[in-house]
Amino acid sequence: MKLPAYSHYDSLLQVIVLPLFIGFLNWLLLGHTYWQNWTTFGIATGVTLVISFGNWYTNNIISLKIQSLHPEPNQYLIRTVRIFIFCAISSCLQVTVIYSIYYLLKLPGVDLTITRLGLGWLFTILAVAIVVILYESIHNFGHWQQSRREVDTLSKAQLQAQLDTLRQQVNPHFLFNSLNSLISLIGEDPRQAEVFAEELSSVYRYLLRNNESELTSLANELEFIQSYFHLLKTRHGEALVLETSIHSGAETRQLPL
Repeated sequence: MKLPAYSHYDSLLQVIVLPLFIGFLNWLLLGHTYWQNWTTFGIATGVTLVISFGNWYTNNIISLKIQSLHPEPNQYLIRTVRIFIFCAISSCLQVTVIYSIYYLLKLPGVDLTITRLGLGWLFTILAVAIVVILYESIHNFGHWQQSRREVDTLSKAQLQAQLDTLRQQVNPHFLFNSLNSLISLIGEDPRQAEVFAEELSSVYRYLLRNNESELTSLANELEFIQSYFHLLKTRHGEALVLETSIHSGAETRQLPL
């Protein structure tokens, strides 16, 4: 059965945190005897290890439940506070159980006092605060990395879409035919070739400029149509006729591109 983990670094944190927590907590509860009496050291370490290990996963279950209730990044503060409160209560109960076991076992050379229990609680609350902040920092850093990857993916997709749109606008066949017409006009009618080049430039300038926006005015669209029609008219002659009928004042209206 897979044990509940609040982070991918759960096992690593256990290896780092639990030995420090066990040693310092037992020193607060039992005094220097914990380090001086091997019997006391072995029993206390074993008891604290088993109970702390179980409490770690209890706190993981609590944290995962609270995270499911407050999953959004902007709920970081309320999630952290609630996890800290409930895990601190759970861990203080753990310390109370450990203290009670020591009291019942009557470990040699140990003088248990309520003051030592209070110090154990304070240390446990501090340890829980550090671990919760560490876990939430790892969690938020992971979320930040995921957000960055999503932004990068969307940016690439947007750039690709813009490139595809630009490729569609700058139609190679139309450009090739227009250049052929321009080359023919240069020898036949240089003045008309100059006008043709200006209209061709207007067409592509319009396409490239309006690729940056979503709307354009009807007046700009009509100007583009006239330039485009001039290019086609040059190639096809009288075979093409353009008629426009626009209501007065409609030139300022916006159109989607």
